[in-house]
Amino acid sequence: MKILTNTSSTSYGGIARRAIEMFSDSKSRQNIEIVVLAIGREKRDFPDNSIIKYNIELPESIPKNVCGNLNSYDELCNRFEPVVRTVEDIINIEKPDVAFIEGTYYAPWCFYRAAKRVRMPIVLLYAGILREEIANWSKTQKEPLMKMERDFYSLNTHYIFPSNLTKRKVETEVFKASLPQSSVIPNGISPEFFINKLVEEGEGKGEGIGWIGRSSYVKRLDYILQLNNELRKSCKSYKIHIVTDTQPKLRAELENAGIEVISPMESSKLREFYQRREVIISPSHFETYGNVPMEAIAAGTPALVSLNMGVAERFIELGLEDYITDFDNIPATVEKIEHVRLMHFPREFKERLKNYLWSAIFDRYYTTCQQAIG
Repeated sequence: MKILTNTSSTSYGGIARRAIEMFSDSKSRQNIEIVVLAIGREKRDFPDNSIIKYNIELPESIPKNVCGNLNSYDELCNRFEPVVRTVEDIINIEKPDVAFIEGTYYAPWCFYRAAKRVRMPIVLLYAGILREEIANWSKTQKEPLMKMERDFYSLNTHYIFPSNLTKRKVETEVFKASLPQSSVIPNGISPEFFINKLVEEGEGKGEGIGWIGRSSYVKRLDYILQLNNELRKSCKSYKIHIVTDTQPKLRAELENAGIEVISPMESSKLREFYQRREVIISPSHFETYGNVPMEAIAAGTPALVSLNMGVAERFIELGLEDYITDFDNIPATVEKIEHVRLMHFPREFKERLKNYLWSAIFDRYYTTCQQAIG
């Protein structure tokens, strides 16, 4: 089975991680071939440059902020039409059996439009709900993009949702229709996060609170400053360490508040980051899933999540209800941090976590792809 899929505009984050893992996993499967394309302002720089076969750079006519300055949905379509035609050409060259599309922003939207034009089987993995990502934009800015997200609706498309939370939200708020050809498959965990003793005792293990995420509204980076203030008021000595791509002005504000800001890093370094923390927090407004908390507990570090995250379903399944909190109640969150930071996961618990290794998740993805082809 030949699968054409896409990766994100950066080499880090959930979509990029999935594409990297799929490509690597396919090398051990005789009947799976993965072809990866990337769409963005510049060519993607991945550690393994062989992952991307097609790098589609945006035309110079498209502004730097990509979806900015749009007056209508028609203008959006015209802006990205050259990209759609390029993807259509790639499909005609590669002749894949199925399009496995990740995400619902402009790049997967171009991929989706091209795949529909050539009438090929499509599996759409809902990674991020666009209306949640742009919830703080003005109505004028949001309208064309919300219509773009509704374009992903089709009774012929097979959908994969990383959580029931995401499926319900998409059906009731985005498409306003049920999706009979859909399944819920959680995101996977890379085996490297299970490696023990990367950080030895006495080398910084158990230092403060960690947070990882993009500098975007939905990830709630501003919450870190609020939590930091509460910790100071409560005379708590925890230092906060974050990994993000934030702009220089906000980075300076965070650092001036005593927060360590680290640039995005590869997963082997992330494992070390997790293992050096006492607890990882994920206070996002909304997450279709949330890879960070699962990676953290695989690395042996407790993580706090909210019910606004799809990964909370996995926490409940794993008996980690105590690790779910209401981040809006900051004093209660500080108490929860105090409670979970000293917890340790027994060996048998980590063995249960291995049911979510990427290889097992890909088996389920490929079953869905075969259903779409059939």
